[in-house]
Amino acid sequence: MNGAPAEPIRVLLADDTATVRLLLRRTLESSRSFVVVGEASDGGQAVAMAEELQPDMVVLDMAMPVMGGLEAIPCIRRCAPAARVVVLSGFTPGHMGSQALQVGAAAYLEKHQRPDELVAGILQAWRSGQRGPAAEAPTTDEPTTDELALAMQHAPGGMALVDADDRLLHANPALLRMTGHEPENLRARTLADLALADDPQAAAAARRAVLRGDRHASSVEARLLRADGKTVWVLLACSRLPDPAAGNGAVLVVQFTDISEQKRALAELHRSNAELGSFAFLAAHELKSPIQAMSGFAALLRQVHGPALDPQAQEFVGWISDGAARMDALIEDLLDYCSVDTAEAVVDEVALDAVLAAALAELECQVASRSAVVRTGTLPVVVGDPVQLGQLIQNLLANALKFVPEGQSPVIEVSADRTEDGWLVTVADNGIGVEDASSDRIFAMFERLHPRERFKGTGIGLSICKRIVERRGGAIWVEHNAPHGSRFRFSVPDALPAVPTVPAG
Repeated sequence: MNGAPAEPIRVLLADDTATVRLLLRRTLESSRSFVVVGEASDGGQAVAMAEELQPDMVVLDMAMPVMGGLEAIPCIRRCAPAARVVVLSGFTPGHMGSQALQVGAAAYLEKHQRPDELVAGILQAWRSGQRGPAAEAPTTDEPTTDELALAMQHAPGGMALVDADDRLLHANPALLRMTGHEPENLRARTLADLALADDPQAAAAARRAVLRGDRHASSVEARLLRADGKTVWVLLACSRLPDPAAGNGAVLVVQFTDISEQKRALAELHRSNAELGSFAFLAAHELKSPIQAMSGFAALLRQVHGPALDPQAQEFVGWISDGAARMDALIEDLLDYCSVDTAEAVVDEVALDAVLAAALAELECQVASRSAVVRTGTLPVVVGDPVQLGQLIQNLLANALKFVPEGQSPVIEVSADRTEDGWLVTVADNGIGVEDASSDRIFAMFERLHPRERFKGTGIGLSICKRIVERRGGAIWVEHNAPHGSRFRFSVPDALPAVPTVPAG
């Protein structure tokens, strides 16, 4: 093969489908440019084998059990730093491709290619990582004042020079086009007059800090006031520029990036998500009636004709009843998940000790039957939705009661710590714990780490918790609880998250 490497490239394949791995092995090795040194069926195994084999390349899928591709890539880069990681996925690149490249992948290729195209793409990814002898870094002189002025004059984005009094000293042609103002009109204005930030005092203080050298740069979203009275959403990025004419003084160079389309798209996305959530809520609600009918007629069949049914028929009726019950539980959880977004937001002061007491009252039977011990520290008053915070605490307590080895009494500790911008709440248990490789997966919809026969559930409870916390502007994660068990932790910020707005104009 023309351009083939002198020695075959040692490749580790990672895909959870055996037939795909077989096809890839034969495709790569038939080119005589590659030799497959190992095969992994999940992301965790891929990391372990990469560390052991130290391959030249790792070709992996994105959607794998135990550890997905996005999690595995940085781990492989750490334990096998010389290996080039190539993602071979059935998904089109889009946002996922960008994420893969950001965490360390050398290339993102689609599976649906002809064998020769696939080999060529992987070879290209290999060659792009080959470097010759290290070259000396090129040295350049500092740009002259004329060169800086020329660069500003021809910059595609809006730029301005601003003095210590926030006055506009100079605006480039792109900024003049963006605002529709004449140069003399801009020179009579301050930056705060031209760019209306939501918190003008904080924005001005940040600019002063950059001028003093306390901060390297600052950025803020603002509404740029045009000459025709319309406004344009812009991102203002400021950095310090020494001013030779001012002795030890300095001026700000300010970049104006038009983000009106991004703001419109974000507002539209939120509107679309709200409509989708409403649709899912209504669809799930409508599904309850036929499920209840199935369950009711199965029970009626067993009650009226049970003795006349043979053992196999009775078994079939039992399967219908069990399936209907599982579907009913799934729909209930889906309704709970959808209601997080569809319910009207309620913001109030909420005493977490009262929320905990109410949750324990709902779980009284489970606590008593498992002889559980629940300990609590001093819990704060936070700002949020009392119903959703109650659902969050109850879901975490229910998991702590459920995921405990048979014959062991659950011990649960609930505590809260003050942070710089809010509260950090912890629900710790002595249960079976969560492996590091699964610490993100457990918050995904329908994700189950254990067979349904061992631990019942729909795999939606923690997704509901995540949605509630993130909607409030916080984060939720899981940690080890030595010597065994888990600590589920979530943050409750003091400040409410910003509501997306549609730009005017």
